[in-house]
Amino acid sequence: QNIGAFLQSLSIPTEAIHSINISDSNISMANFSSIQLPRLQVLDLRGNNLYLLHQLDLDSLEELYLSNNDWTCVVPTSGIGKWSLSNLEFGMRMQWLLKPEFLNVWRDKDQTKCSKPKTRRWYLKETSVTSFKNKSRNLVLDFIKFTKDTLENCPRGCDCELAQPLAEEAAIYNQFRASVLCSYLNLQELPSRLPEHTVFFDGSNNNISSLYPLQGSTSPYKHLTKINMSNNTITSMEGLRDSWLLRNSPTEIDLTINKLSMFDTTILDHMMNEHSTKMTSVEEGLNFLFADNPWICDCDRIKNIQDFVRRYEVLLKDASEMKCSTSSVYIVDLNYKNECEEDNQSFMTWLVVVEFVLLVAVLSKLTYDVVMYRRTGHLPWVARHLCGKSILCLPGISRFSWKQLFQSQSNQVPESTQQWRGLPSTRRRNLERRGSSGYVTSSATSNETCQDMSGNLLAKDSSGVQFV
Repeated sequence: QNIGAFLQSLSIPTEAIHSINISDSNISMANFSSIQLPRLQVLDLRGNNLYLLHQLDLDSLEELYLSNNDWTCVVPTSGIGKWSLSNLEFGMRMQWLLKPEFLNVWRDKDQTKCSKPKTRRWYLKETSVTSFKNKSRNLVLDFIKFTKDTLENCPRGCDCELAQPLAEEAAIYNQFRASVLCSYLNLQELPSRLPEHTVFFDGSNNNISSLYPLQGSTSPYKHLTKINMSNNTITSMEGLRDSWLLRNSPTEIDLTINKLSMFDTTILDHMMNEHSTKMTSVEEGLNFLFADNPWICDCDRIKNIQDFVRRYEVLLKDASEMKCSTSSVYIVDLNYKNECEEDNQSFMTWLVVVEFVLLVAVLSKLTYDVVMYRRTGHLPWVARHLCGKSILCLPGISRFSWKQLFQSQSNQVPESTQQWRGLPSTRRRNLERRGSSGYVTSSATSNETCQDMSGNLLAKDSSGVQFV
């Protein structure tokens, strides 16, 4: 109604009015724009059906009363997001009440409350109408302040709205929370700023590649319980680890249609286990979606992934649609034995072949070294170089001691054929054969003569070989 027109119809001089009391009536709108009230000091509009009040042009106002009206802070059908309860239009149009000249004269601001929404299904989920009436509703002032703070911190291009109540608040909506909608904005990263108490975030259909902003003690996502990041370019779930999102026992995580390849079950296991232990039946509100990603299904991971998916199949709403990147087979339907045991068998076959070849090579080299050692008395190259540049290296015997032993044994070599022949046959055979021991070798060469089996003299390049 037009209050100004009504007062004019009564032929009352509005310039002289000091107080207007229209309480406990049936008016739904009050418009004072058509009259001048320069001396109005008190305006009492309590107990009506007012759902909106335009800004007043009353400089002399000293007292304002607005309680017990139908202030429609929440309009359940006005939100555009699937997690939104209402837009913030009422709060935007009533922000003039935050100006000092009106806030200071608003006498019953602590009693002026938002009305019950027209649709109360979300309020009365687990409570009766009687118990609801006994609950206090939110103050209009709180909603106006919430609207102001939300719009000031809303990311550029995004829509910020009043979020649906959380599960524990379904019976009575006792705190305003924000729902931020940033889809189809071609964002390259998650916004660095969000309104306080943002619980739902929709960043779908962008080019966001990382979830790391979800972490950190000062993260604006610390109250988040639902997130939709479908159809982006996210390559890793690592940003979820130690994030506020998982700490808040989220009820929805949508990472479908991304570029995720590693399904890290360790990141999600604690959160999934917490939900599964609390569930008494299949909860409709839980949605964890990971389909349409190029998941790697190698034999090192597939068994663990399959066990995880089957264990939490009730919570993973699209578990039956998750596919491997290398085939069109769904993860839950993949036959692990056929795919991986064959690979393991092939690997073991090659391992046995390689071991056999190496064994043959070692035995062949050992045989060769033994034959050469018997023929020449030379140790293998490795044995000759084990002690660096020293020729001899045996534990407990110094190089000096070996040198003395070497010289003393070398001096025992017969210097002439006569002396050689004068030695006992057993001694000669021992001296001739000791070249195969391979420890110390001493040789002395001289061109002397010796007799053959018939006693004939022959020229001989004699060599004395002594082994210690």
